[in-house]
Amino acid sequence: MNFLRKNWFLIGLVAVLVLGSQEAERLMVIADRPFFRELVVASVMFLMALPLQGELFVNTLLRPQGALLASGMNYICLPLVALGLYYLLPEKEGLGLLVVAVVPSTLASAAVWTRRAGGNEAVAIMVTVLTNGSCFLATPLGVWLLIGQRVEIDLGVMVQKLFWLVLLPIIAAQLARQSSKITMFSKHYKSLLSTLAQCGILYIVLVGAVTIATPAGGADLEVVEGGKKINTVWGPKEWLGFGRLIAVTVGLHLIMWFFSFGCAKRLGFKRADQIAIGFSGSQKTLMVGLYIASVCHVTILPMIIYHVGQLFADTFLADWLKRKGSVLEEDNE
Repeated sequence: MNFLRKNWFLIGLVAVLVLGSQEAERLMVIADRPFFRELVVASVMFLMALPLQGELFVNTLLRPQGALLASGMNYICLPLVALGLYYLLPEKEGLGLLVVAVVPSTLASAAVWTRRAGGNEAVAIMVTVLTNGSCFLATPLGVWLLIGQRVEIDLGVMVQKLFWLVLLPIIAAQLARQSSKITMFSKHYKSLLSTLAQCGILYIVLVGAVTIATPAGGADLEVVEGGKKINTVWGPKEWLGFGRLIAVTVGLHLIMWFFSFGCAKRLGFKRADQIAIGFSGSQKTLMVGLYIASVCHVTILPMIIYHVGQLFADTFLADWLKRKGSVLEEDNE
């Protein structure tokens, strides 16, 4: 039970991916309801933004250097690295990787891992505010620059959608926090709000899996032989390709983590700020990534792999930094 309590979300990710791909025809009805999908996206963004302290907006203006550097890493350097790695993958997976590159930083996990590593949590949350608050403009621009020539998109519609689905719920959450009762509720039930948000993410993953598993989504899950449909079986070539996708996707995150951390160190930031810049400059939010992938009709698999990869990789990095920080403190003493 303790294992399930800690890992239920990762288990759920695998379960809905399998369910969506295997039962795509039966579940297509849920993928044909864009209004409900968008309602879930907006609700998840509201729930994840509700615990954020509004004072951080002011702090971002007073001490913006660390947050600006990490935001630049997340929105400029990471897409450039991803564009180079794009050519190592087949077209379908490569487009999915480019979608990963243009979405904002995470709403929660960057701050959690920064705190775990002994870093400046405020800087990580500031990056959340900057990247998610500007994503209704920055993300469509990134999509247009990186994949606009490869997929058919309506840039104006995407800007409007992200404004209503991402920025407006964040603003609404901060306005709701003006009520002391709601502030206390969000603080007391932070874990419950996070769980509800994760359930919404699982629904969007299911919709994405159903979409890409249908002929319209470009998947090739079935072949016809003798007039009968049979399931395709992965051979060594397919497994090798999947391993390459994992290596490239997780590699992108690790490259950007060490690059962000190293740049912050070279520029003279304090160690606590270096840690925050490392995590927030390299992490990406799953919710917006899934939505953009579904709108652009590209595979959600790189976004899922990136999210799971950053969870595992950053756990080890945070623990390593914490141990290293303890050794530095002992040496100073």
